[in-house]
Amino acid sequence: MGLANPLPPSEQKREAIRGVLPVMLAPVVLNAPGFLLRDVGRVTTTSACPEAVAVCHPRYAERVLAVIDVLAVAAPLIALVTIASTLALTALARRSVIVSLLGMALAAAAVTAHVELAIVNAER
Repeated sequence: MGLANPLPPSEQKREAIRGVLPVMLAPVVLNAPGFLLRDVGRVTTTSACPEAVAVCHPRYAERVLAVIDVLAVAAPLIALVTIASTLALTALARRSVIVSLLGMALAAAAVTAHVELAIVNAER
């Protein structure tokens, strides 16, 4: 039985539950930056520059902030696409567990990168 083949009625309920369970973690994954970055300072020009650089250009901090912003926007978009595709596959009686697992893993990776980059470049 392939990914695109319709499921027999006896397997539809089990596969629907297996597909939706990873997506139910989306609120936890998307709220993680809120409580992980609560006590972290702002990213400034001096905090974003590597210590080996004597004179830091302000554009370096702008680039770091741009990457942080992109990662902050990417995680909810990835989660939204994952939820929509999981629900669509479930409604069509297809296997959705692979899509939901991969999508939530990508969303969690984007959140982790966002938090890590913000913590590393934060003002101390």
